[in-house]
Amino acid sequence: MKYLFFDLECADGNYEICEFGFVLSTPSFEVLEQRNILMDPEGEFRLSGRYGQSDLKLTYSEEEYRANPPFPERYEEIRSLLTQDEVTVFGYGVNNDIVFLAKDCRSYELDFFSFHVRDIQRYLGLTAKFNAKRVSLERAYEILCPDGEPFHEHRAMDDAYATMKVLEAVMKETGKSTEELAALVPSSNLESLKYMEERRHRNDEIHQSQLRQARMDQNRAKWKKLVEETPKIKVGKTIYCSNDVFASEDAFALLLSVAMRAGFVPNTDFFNTDLYVVMDEEEKRSLAAIVKGKTKSQIITLEELTQDIL
Repeated sequence: MKYLFFDLECADGNYEICEFGFVLSTPSFEVLEQRNILMDPEGEFRLSGRYGQSDLKLTYSEEEYRANPPFPERYEEIRSLLTQDEVTVFGYGVNNDIVFLAKDCRSYELDFFSFHVRDIQRYLGLTAKFNAKRVSLERAYEILCPDGEPFHEHRAMDDAYATMKVLEAVMKETGKSTEELAALVPSSNLESLKYMEERRHRNDEIHQSQLRQARMDQNRAKWKKLVEETPKIKVGKTIYCSNDVFASEDAFALLLSVAMRAGFVPNTDFFNTDLYVVMDEEEKRSLAAIVKGKTKSQIITLEELTQDIL
């Protein structure tokens, strides 16, 4: 069994890999091989002035990166390193590295491949020296390896070496083997294809949530305008609705149609409205249990409302 520690550097910190650094060691952390594989990112270097991100300083000059072949010519070597038999792969904050590899594979229309990797960053909570959930590699190395060689951040091979030393220190600190650490922190064990699928799913959920919020905000604004334009002296049953109704374009359009047809007076006060419209029976039961005895509003589903009016 051997251990492989790896790290990536990108031309803009997020896209276009320009370094793949690795350290291959024995289980006792004797270094067998270490190398920095440079690549021409075939894109612009954007290392400073990045919105919401700190500036980066890579080890090599742009000319040195440009003098090397691009990612497709390094693809088989990288895949071979990460998928070789009898090797356990480790990284630090490795979810980012998985994403970088997937992005470059997609950009060059290459198959993204399956590999298993353990994220050492997630072991730090097992020691008594860290409270924060996310600790930089530089900080972890500084605390756990105070007598180690000087740390050179953003040189992929050096980061891979620091990752190895941090793992070695964590094992000494906890008295646990790599297998015991992996068992204690199941979330540290990642498979590249599964991780990217879960990430896409999370991103889809976030996107749908953002769309829902946008619809809700837009329809709330329409409702507020309707309330403001309704004469204060208008007499009739007041009506308001839940967030789920606001978030549904079809449901909200139906509510507006029914409210206008029945002559209801739009309202924005849940505790002082005659009718409070919800999407379905489940929402009706849930809300009724929460507000029992606190409001005189009649909670009614949209279906019940339309049956009474249409």
